[in-house]
Amino acid sequence: ADGAAVIYTADEDGLLGAFAVADTPRPESKEAIAELSRLGVRSVMLTGDAAQAAEHIAETVGVSEFHASLSPAGKGEKIREISAVEKVAMVGDGINDALPLVAADIGIAMGRGSDVAIESCDVVLRRDDVRDVVKLVRLGRLTLRKVRENLFWALIYNCICIPIAAGALTGLGVTLSPMMASAAMALSSLTVVLNALTIRYFH
Repeated sequence: ADGAAVIYTADEDGLLGAFAVADTPRPESKEAIAELSRLGVRSVMLTGDAAQAAEHIAETVGVSEFHASLSPAGKGEKIREISAVEKVAMVGDGINDALPLVAADIGIAMGRGSDVAIESCDVVLRRDDVRDVVKLVRLGRLTLRKVRENLFWALIYNCICIPIAAGALTGLGVTLSPMMASAAMALSSLTVVLNALTIRYFH
């Protein structure tokens, strides 16, 4: 079978049988990898499986780069090598993923992962669905955008209102009472909070 490891059984009289054992990729993996690629995220597969099995899985899910026959320490070393030039998020669910999860900039454990993997990560996905990694990337980018928007509007607001509160327009007959200044400050904070709360509607 493609990508399968073949196990032979025999006794003193000869061959008794052969078994082909292979991992089956998650059905949603190909969709998730394709969507991550559209978002500009590079996907790399690290596995302890033999090269033939790893190549078959990589082709099935659409991963162009993979590294096979890696021990947990080898996975961690490969992640440190990649993270030297770019940010790395590691997704794993097994005991063997604990070291690479710690080595990554962001460790992501699947909801049904081992306790060791979950304790070693930064993010735990509640569902056992790799498409949630795509949602996580989108949510992270949305959050960063909201932070930048809030900083921008707070800066603009303060650049306009602080000089007025200090009396810059007094010569034109424009003044700002303490009560109005307090209300303006509260409005500024409310605007930032409301903008941040729009993240709740992310799907």
